[in-house]
Amino acid sequence: IYLDVRPYPATLVRWPTAVRNGGLPESSGSGGVNYIPNGGGSPNNPQVGDWQDLRLILTLRPAGPMFVTLPQIGDLILPNQGATGSPTMIQWEVPSHPAVGAGPLAGSIAGLDELPSDIPLFVGNGRAPYKLFWELRYYEYEAIEGCISGPNGNGRYNCGGGTGHKEVVGYEWKRRSQGGEIPPTAVQNLPAALMADINNDGTPDAYWDNNLTLRRMDDSNSVSNPKYQRSWNWGGIIYWAVREGQGQIGWPGQ
Repeated sequence: IYLDVRPYPATLVRWPTAVRNGGLPESSGSGGVNYIPNGGGSPNNPQVGDWQDLRLILTLRPAGPMFVTLPQIGDLILPNQGATGSPTMIQWEVPSHPAVGAGPLAGSIAGLDELPSDIPLFVGNGRAPYKLFWELRYYEYEAIEGCISGPNGNGRYNCGGGTGHKEVVGYEWKRRSQGGEIPPTAVQNLPAALMADINNDGTPDAYWDNNLTLRRMDDSNSVSNPKYQRSWNWGGIIYWAVREGQGQIGWPGQ
């Protein structure tokens, strides 16, 4: 998941600062087996009920907006704007100082080499809920029935308006699929920190995705400008330095 930011990794007190949900992509994985002899057959001698070419697909799909929490800013709910949408504007009223909750120094965090090593950082977080779906695709070996004129071996008619009987006339591999949702309650040993209750009914119904990548935007909200382009990922953690505007004449908009 992507949180697009500007300016970053440092901003100024009372400076317009942009954050954008830059995208919540789907993620999927699959695996399979070639043959399951449910009917007792084999690939060279299939029997009715056998399965072949099985493929299980698991897909994570976004189930809501991105939730971001930043010190001195609070909680933000950011809808998916994609890589070209408009950002949400915020501003800090105080610098990132330990007296107001700032935490580690920039020099202790990998990837923040653009900052002075002794500048304190605000520490926030971002995540988004996802739902997990499964789909099983396979082929099943089935008998093909036809309506044959005349009675069956017992002298009975059961098709063709009483003129024929049903009989196996051939065999075929028929494509099948089934699927559904896998709720968090169905996953054994799932850490509580990954369980999301997006409808607030007390029962987990989604999964938190903490794989948050921060991408730096330019003044046109682009993350692809080579002059500004850079990304960071700390597993859902957001580090941000806020500095006093020393030497600055006025403030934006004033």
